[in-house]
Amino acid sequence: MEPIERIELATQFAGEKVAPVTSGDLAQPTPCSDFDVRALLNHMIGGLGMLTTAARGDKATIPEGDQFGEDPGESYAERRRALLAALREPGVFDRNWEMPFGSMAGQMMGAIAFMEHLTHGWDV
Repeated sequence: MEPIERIELATQFAGEKVAPVTSGDLAQPTPCSDFDVRALLNHMIGGLGMLTTAARGDKATIPEGDQFGEDPGESYAERRRALLAALREPGVFDRNWEMPFGSMAGQMMGAIAFMEHLTHGWDV
C-alpha cells in the first residue's frame, strides 16, 4: 500500500471519530493522558496543518490556540482535504519535510502521519 493510501485511510478513520464531537465533549478525558478532547483535537487538527505545510515544501511551525471552531469535524475534514491534495504532488515523499522539530525524510513523515491519526483517532 502506498503512503498516501495509508494516510488517507487513517485520516478517514480519525475524521469519522472527530465528526460527532460537540462542544460538550471538549473537557472529557481521553486514553492519551496528556490530552483532554479539546487538546487532542488541537493536536490532531493542528498536526494536519503542519503536515500540509511541510508536504508543500514550506517550513511548518507549531500551531497555537484552538485549531477548530464550532464544528471540529468540519475543521478536521478541511485540513484533511488540504493534506491529501498536498500529498498528491509528484515527489512529495522523496524529499525532506521541514518540521518544527527538524528536517525529516518524506517517507518517515508519511509513516508518522499514518500512525498519529490512526492512534489518535482511536483516542477520540
